Order: sequence, then C-alpha cells, then structure tokens
Amino acid sequence: MPLKHVDLVIEAASENLEAKKTIFQRLDELVRPDAILATNTSGLSVNALAAATRNPGRVVGLHFFN
Repeated sequence: MPLKHVDLVIEAASENLEAKKTIFQRLDELVRPDAILATNTSGLSVNALAAATRNPGRVVGLHFFN
C-alpha cells in the first residue's frame, strides 16, 4: 500500500469538521504509526481532528497562506 511509505500527509479538504475527522480516521488506518498527519485547516480545531486518531500527538496544523 503506497501510504505505508510516506512520512507526512497533508489534508486539505473543505472546512467541514465531520468530513475531516473521517479523513483522519482513515489515514490513521492507512499510514505507518510514526507518519505525521497535517491539516491545512484555517478555522477548525486541530485537537478535534487529532482526537479522531489513535495517536493525537502526531497530528499538526500546517496552514498555507498567500
């Protein structure tokens, strides 16, 4: 599986908490345990997204600005 080899995944879905939580739950199953999961959210709680994973400490906010 390709995602088992990545170091970092950056999620950039629309600002919908439930949709993003679903993405993070699925990523948590697909990537290796030490991979960093990043969100590009500008307004949602990173902690809420992190809580959807088994290891919230690997979830970070990484918002891109113009």
